[in-house]
Amino acid sequence: MSPLILGLTLALLALPALFLGIGILGSGAGAPVLLPTGALLVLLYAGVWVYARPSSYRVTPALLTIVWPVRSLEIPLHEVAAARVVDLDAFKEAYGRPMRVGAGGLFGTFGFLWSRRT
Repeated sequence: MSPLILGLTLALLALPALFLGIGILGSGAGAPVLLPTGALLVLLYAGVWVYARPSSYRVTPALLTIVWPVRSLEIPLHEVAAARVVDLDAFKEAYGRPMRVGAGGLFGTFGFLWSRRT
């Protein structure tokens, strides 16, 4: 994980504890709003952790399997057009400046990668 994404992850992990702490201990006007907001963040983080964050990838001679904690997806290898390892410069040359549509920061980065060239 890059230092930027690690810092973002740590900051985002602190938010629910901060919101819940202020909601429970605070007496200001924002306390009643921060308690349910902190609880919602805990539920969202748990949902991302068990449903949207891949935990492993398995490749056999016939299948590529993407495994999440509560589900898995099997893709027959004959449906995979190609796969290769590229460095950052080669990636930018082939795809330009892509945008990730998914989660970035908390738990790493994953999701769909969109580019005008693809």
